Amino acid sequence: MRNIKEVSPSGYGNGFENRRGNPSQVRVLSLPLKMQTTKLKKIWTNLANSLSFWLICLFVFGLSIRLFNLNIPFGITHDELDYVLNAKWLSLSGSDLTQTWSPWKLQPIVTETLTAELTPVVYSWLMPLISFDLSGVRLISSLIGALLPLALVWWLLNLKVDRKTALLSGLIFTLNPWNLNFSHQLYEGPLSLLFLLVGLTLLAKIFHQFQIRPKQKRLILVVAALIAFAFCYFTYHGNNFLLWPFVFVQLFWLWKQKWSSSQKEKPGGVRLAGLIVLAGVICLYGFSFINRAALSTRASEIIFLNQEPLTEMVNEERFTLLDNRLNKIFSNKFVAGGSKLMENFLAVFDPNYWFWDSVSAPVLGLADHGWFYAGEFFLLIFGIFSLTQKSTDKNLRWLIAGCTLAAMIPALITATKLNLVFRASFLIPIICFLIALGIEQIFSWTPKNWRWLATTLLILFYIVSFAYWQWYSHQRYPFLKIGTSVFHERLVSDYIARQNVPTVVVAEGNQAYALLRASIFYQQGKQVDLEMIEQLAPEMNKVNQNASLSWQNLTFTADCTEAWQLFEQGARLIIKTDKVDNCHFPLENYTQEILSSPVDSGAWYVAIEKNNNLLCQNYATSDYIYNHQNDDYQVETLDDQTFCAKWLLKQAPITPEN
Repeated sequence: MRNIKEVSPSGYGNGFENRRGNPSQVRVLSLPLKMQTTKLKKIWTNLANSLSFWLICLFVFGLSIRLFNLNIPFGITHDELDYVLNAKWLSLSGSDLTQTWSPWKLQPIVTETLTAELTPVVYSWLMPLISFDLSGVRLISSLIGALLPLALVWWLLNLKVDRKTALLSGLIFTLNPWNLNFSHQLYEGPLSLLFLLVGLTLLAKIFHQFQIRPKQKRLILVVAALIAFAFCYFTYHGNNFLLWPFVFVQLFWLWKQKWSSSQKEKPGGVRLAGLIVLAGVICLYGFSFINRAALSTRASEIIFLNQEPLTEMVNEERFTLLDNRLNKIFSNKFVAGGSKLMENFLAVFDPNYWFWDSVSAPVLGLADHGWFYAGEFFLLIFGIFSLTQKSTDKNLRWLIAGCTLAAMIPALITATKLNLVFRASFLIPIICFLIALGIEQIFSWTPKNWRWLATTLLILFYIVSFAYWQWYSHQRYPFLKIGTSVFHERLVSDYIARQNVPTVVVAEGNQAYALLRASIFYQQGKQVDLEMIEQLAPEMNKVNQNASLSWQNLTFTADCTEAWQLFEQGARLIIKTDKVDNCHFPLENYTQEILSSPVDSGAWYVAIEKNNNLLCQNYATSDYIYNHQNDDYQVETLDDQTFCAKWLLKQAPITPEN
């Protein structure tokens, strides 16, 4: 009888097996595919476990979203222009606009506003790598904004925070609207905050790795921490009051952690390193009151060092209260100072400011962030709850509480209008960390079968919030609160450049200096060289002097008589509309062109030429200008006809009578 299991010629069974294909061939064909899949899976696993991979992804993502619409806001403020121009001058000549300053003096540069000592120096390192225009210089601030989340992650990891929590905090900080906004501005606050985070991280490393060999590495860490703190201190005067409390709070926390976790280790070396860093920070404070440092000259901004605001508060209270001895006891400078401290304290923790209506902020404001902060406010509440309940590291809550109190100090003691954007800037990364804890807390409460839904909703919330913020701040309202007051400098400088004729501008003191700098930056920035720097130095030395400034065929003067004489000699006359009455020029006899405001289409500046050879005399202008598109604000790219239609008003002549 024939065996059913007849062996086929291939040796692998009967004809049924052969019809299915040769198993050896199948095995040979599938082996490379399986090997490739395994190899790719291994590579991905290695990348997923690599901290460097996630940090690179975070940096690339953060920088990418910041490179969008670098030309918004459309004007550059006076402080930013000081830093930008001085950085460019430093990169070319080694000195500032006046050619009298040196970085080694550690003194602020003399400008219309007091600038930080080393901020232009840091910016100057990158100047050779960028184009010197509005979009180019904002690459620097975008780079700082993308590096800040990495510094936060690095700091949290060295505080022994879970890696997943640290990376999530960095991602939230990357998408933070405050951080996004300052990534398009060259203010000094974010730069100083970056150095502070780096210094605190190095300080933590000193404690966690102090037993490592060789000894030279210990010294390098200590020196690097001191350098980072020095740059933090001298790149923004507002963070001067943050530095010492933060160093002290973290040192105390690290000492406690070190002694409680390793009783066998001798804390002597660690204590010595901490004392060296602490002594170095104290020396920075001592240096600040020597040779006109920024901190000492900003004393008027501190409540108890500036008596004028307190005196005004007391006089106002006594004027409105009944005149009796009891009211005089409770109405004095000490009580007024305490009242101001409490007012600032409540403002620091005002949810409306941080999470909804930030446009109401004085001095500098942002557009309404809407859903972004409205949603994150609740995540912050959960994060605070999570921190108080966290059992893995009970001391972490005390460190965060101490850092929060330290971050408030600059905002609490200010006697000027409260500006939380700068004064309490370190609250922003702390808030981002707490929001990350809040997200983790929500996921811990969510059943495993529903976590996919929680993840989807969270991602959707951030995508929608980010898209809303981009539309609101870059399309709907592309001007910051202060941006409207500096765009006219760009507009006036472009109007002057369109007709290369002698021009005299009636402007006083700081206004003249600001207009001259704007004209150089917007119109001649790419042609800046050593020869131009030498020619401009005498004019730049006139800062804070109510003197005439001259550059090529352009003159700025506050003297009405001088302005009119130059006008009679054939120069174009440009005067701010609120100065017309002061000079009493007979403008009714001349044709005028009126430059518009981008907000309410009011009149900013009026231009007159004796021979009536005006820029827009052959082009149509508008009765009222509205509905500007973003391209309209790029005034340098507009042709004359479009420029006239978009930015000049058809109005009656501005005279003292009307």
